[in-house]
Amino acid sequence: MKKYNIYQIKNDSQVARGIKFSGLEELEKYNLRSQLTLDIYQKVYTGEIEDGDILVMLDRIFSKFQGKKPADFTGHSVSVSDMVEMDGKYYYCDHYTWKEIIFTETKTTETPKKDLYNEVASILKEGNLYGDINTYDNQVEVSIEWGDWKHEHGYLRYLMEQKGFIETNEEITEEDGSDCYSAIHTFKKAA
Repeated sequence: MKKYNIYQIKNDSQVARGIKFSGLEELEKYNLRSQLTLDIYQKVYTGEIEDGDILVMLDRIFSKFQGKKPADFTGHSVSVSDMVEMDGKYYYCDHYTWKEIIFTETKTTETPKKDLYNEVASILKEGNLYGDINTYDNQVEVSIEWGDWKHEHGYLRYLMEQKGFIETNEEITEEDGSDCYSAIHTFKKAA
């Protein structure tokens, strides 16, 4: 018999936004792959399964947690973004398959582009703001969909200026009859 643990992303809107129920390709597309770390997960079940081929075992676990689940299971049905840990290896439930994820404790040297992304992600988190981040050259775009102009958009500009950024462009879309706006803000570091 093989022991296994099931991990699911914590029910925290800041942690889960954009990651929970997303496949690895989507995480890469939206620059969220770096946020896929063990600390955003919680263990929801520990069990045993008959030893065999790893993919067969993972598919059996997936099937077992779809309908009626064991009484001591504390999560939702196993789905995309959930992980199963066996023998110290972590397997990510991706669309239609399982992929081994390797978490490393060693800090790698990051490129300036990655540093810029991380700095802006930290500013958004600090301000309790949600948005997509894209970096290119020495600039960064932050997209906020349907936020209140006076709060989210203005607050984002304020926080970025406090951290040494200058807004160079802004593309705004207004929702008809609403105080909500979608915008792409472009910033660069002040010289």
